[in-house]
Amino acid sequence: MKAVYHYVNIIEEIVKYIEEVIIIKSIKSLKRSALIVFLSLCLSVTTLGNNVSAVESETLFYQACNEGYTYSHLDDYAYKEVEFQHEHTNNSPTTDSVTYSVSVTESADASTTVSVSLDGMVASAGVDTQVGWGVTTSETLSITWSVPAYSTYRLRAGSEWVKASGTETYTDSRCYTSSKSVDGNWTFQSWSDKQEL
Repeated sequence: MKAVYHYVNIIEEIVKYIEEVIIIKSIKSLKRSALIVFLSLCLSVTTLGNNVSAVESETLFYQACNEGYTYSHLDDYAYKEVEFQHEHTNNSPTTDSVTYSVSVTESADASTTVSVSLDGMVASAGVDTQVGWGVTTSETLSITWSVPAYSTYRLRAGSEWVKASGTETYTDSRCYTSSKSVDGNWTFQSWSDKQEL
């Protein structure tokens, strides 16, 4: 209501100005109410024109963006999971060769299903997944260790993993964006070693 009163006051002042300063008989012959109506129409047309221009500009702005996802990489690191270990003592004067069947994990898991983000994490980490995303399985390997004479070793094996994280951003057709943190965790190879005790 305050805005309406404001426009009415403006119109009243303009009418007074026209009556006092502009000496035009045709205008002075108009009734005061007619002048108010006339000026109100002028203001309405101006406001409508501005609104139309704003809508046209907004429409053009909306059409400037392509809908889709982007991925920004934050961090990644590799680590090992021990899935088999055994202590072997060789009391003989010759080297022992021992073989064990070892079950190791192959897995790929992520907090997102967007291919742009998944591919971005893998590319940034520099190592591929062993299996498809959302898959966890195991593989049985036959691994051979050599143990020197008169020694004891801890034999170990397992899977090597990568943990990656970043930001996934979605942009809609109106150029509005929303972002969230995403991460992935996957195996990329098996490993084995031995430690002297």
